[in-house]
Amino acid sequence: MKLEKEQGFVGVLRDITERKKNECALQKATEEAEAASQAKSLFLATMSHEIRTPMNAVLGILGLLKESTLNDQQRHLVHTGRESGELLMTIINDILDFSKMEADKLQLEHTYFDLHCLLTNSIELLRLQAERKGLVLELNLESNLPRYAKGDPDRLRQILLNLGNNATKFTRDGRININASATAISDTTFTLHCTVQDTGIGIPQEHQATLFEEFTMADQGHTRTHEGTGLGLAICKRLVSLMQGSINMISEAGKGSFFFFDVVLELATEQECGNKQAIMEPQQLPAANTRILLAEDNPANQMVIKNILESSNLQVDIVANGQEAIEAVRHLPYDIVLMDISMPEMDGITATREIRQLPGEISKLPIIALTAHALSGDKERFLAAGMNDYLSKPIDRAAMLHCIGNTIDQKPQPDSASPQANTSPINTTDNHMDSFVDENVLQQLTHDTAPEIVPGLLMFYIEDARKRVEQIQNAILKKDIVVLEFESHTLGSSAAAHSNAKLCALARKIEHLCQEGAYQQALLEAASLPSIANESFRQLAERANKKFDITHKEEKT
Repeated sequence: MKLEKEQGFVGVLRDITERKKNECALQKATEEAEAASQAKSLFLATMSHEIRTPMNAVLGILGLLKESTLNDQQRHLVHTGRESGELLMTIINDILDFSKMEADKLQLEHTYFDLHCLLTNSIELLRLQAERKGLVLELNLESNLPRYAKGDPDRLRQILLNLGNNATKFTRDGRININASATAISDTTFTLHCTVQDTGIGIPQEHQATLFEEFTMADQGHTRTHEGTGLGLAICKRLVSLMQGSINMISEAGKGSFFFFDVVLELATEQECGNKQAIMEPQQLPAANTRILLAEDNPANQMVIKNILESSNLQVDIVANGQEAIEAVRHLPYDIVLMDISMPEMDGITATREIRQLPGEISKLPIIALTAHALSGDKERFLAAGMNDYLSKPIDRAAMLHCIGNTIDQKPQPDSASPQANTSPINTTDNHMDSFVDENVLQQLTHDTAPEIVPGLLMFYIEDARKRVEQIQNAILKKDIVVLEFESHTLGSSAAAHSNAKLCALARKIEHLCQEGAYQQALLEAASLPSIANESFRQLAERANKKFDITHKEEKT
């Protein structure tokens, strides 16, 4: 500083030791937080695989056991075990869903869908549970509700089912009314208003303020009578928030509850939804005798998946790790590979990359990922590794068959001169569809086996198929759509292989209606199945008593 003619200096010495310590501590805390976040993501992926994989096996084995011959007590025990396993899987999925939201890993889909159909089908999923308790379940769609929308239909269904399940769970008698309406926001968007009102036990005032918080239940005591994690409403709140909406409730203990939520959706046209539906709906089933390589290290899962596939007339070979999978595809001509992700010695992703480097047509072999990983981004990672598609555990039988069929159908077809081109599946959807007994199929069966054993095969089929028809009749009475779809598919596959073309066509139709969510139509169609089946079995039994000869077909050059 200048003081008249003299120049002076002022020095300031500041001790920043504490500041540096704080900065280092903050940096360390930040790094630890990031490491903890990464560890959490890794833990979620590992937990997802380690818990869902054995649960897949447990549910699958119980499902197979349920279809075997059991006495009443055994059937009750299997049914109880299956229901308990499904409840546990629901809890696991809730925890994983919430954890993904906490980690900002959950992303909404933006697809076209039929809103009216989604709401109706969702309510049908709740109807059986409601009818078992003697409850009246009604859905009202207001006239101002657009039919076609764009958004995340699966998450919207999840919200509605969660609220509907809660209403059913906590209502002993009376009714549940679900209402849906809309308010226009702009020319391209609208707000969906949904309400779920029940005549159940209600919620005490002291629990209402925290009801939408995680791990919170109104029934918190050790003697509580309803299972759950207390995450369902917290997940609904987060999903609604992601959809730019809100959720709330009004309730009085002993007088029922009234839940309501709003979400923002985009308007869509029938053409947009129709085009999307045309892309999404084709459900190609794999041809009989499709050769599949299953790479899976869990013995229980091996058994379940093998049984599912072989029950659909598919051939299955099993290996226990990625290295064995590579060796198998080198030496045998497979149509497709089902590749588990987490395996010892070599994982599924590494094995897929190795297969893609093999010479010739082997490198183009379709590969489907089989995994229990549940985190966002995993599917993209699997596809980037060269896999064609992705199936999540627990394995859904229909989804797996359709995925295999669609994936094989999309692969480049072999040259007509190749050996594969000369083998085609039995076709029961041509001019013989209306036949109770398709002679062409019998000729093929005779050619593939031997004339002397065909009658025995047919009678064994009839005996087994009658049991399937009984299961379908029981499913109709109980309105058990899961059993109806399963038995219809099994019966359809078996009927196709044993020449009952008309029965096959009807069973396939019922199965497809179940898969499309048209449950009432499926039940109506199924009502006519016993009479079609009896006539099919009668005619086939008569044919089994006649002579079978191999008809040599003229080979084409």
